[in-house]
Amino acid sequence: MLDESLTISLNSQYTFARYSEAVYQALAVHLDYLNMVGMAAYMRKRAGEEHAHAGKFAEYLVDRNAVATVAALEAPQVPTITDTLLVGFECFQKALEHERVVTSRIEALYQIADEVEDGRTCVFLHWFLAEQVEEEKSLEEILTRFKLASGNGAAILIIDKALGE
Repeated sequence: MLDESLTISLNSQYTFARYSEAVYQALAVHLDYLNMVGMAAYMRKRAGEEHAHAGKFAEYLVDRNAVATVAALEAPQVPTITDTLLVGFECFQKALEHERVVTSRIEALYQIADEVEDGRTCVFLHWFLAEQVEEEKSLEEILTRFKLASGNGAAILIIDKALGE
């Protein structure tokens, strides 16, 4: 059986992963509206990854004989930008900020698992910790490209196309 505080924390992260999916879906819709189809496709792919992450948390809870609680989600707060020269940078900056929150939550969850001496949960969380390094690095690289583009419309379109591939 899982420790009660760990069960609560894992359920909280399950809900947050579902919220993360909604954040990426909202960013994708906004980017689609602005005809940044490559960037929107990238965000939809990320939403799918967050959906899979939520599923991993739910499955782990069930595997450990705990109930995965499906809680209501808040509406995601994403920037509303109409300047297409800024939209990519602002949306990807929001995504990076969100991923940093995810990282801190996973680290806190790992600390709880370690404190209650639940090695199985620590092992389960190792994958997420490694995944967060990749997630943040990827977004930082994309943001560097936007900074180098410095509002150059042609460069933004090249970035949009590359992100859609």
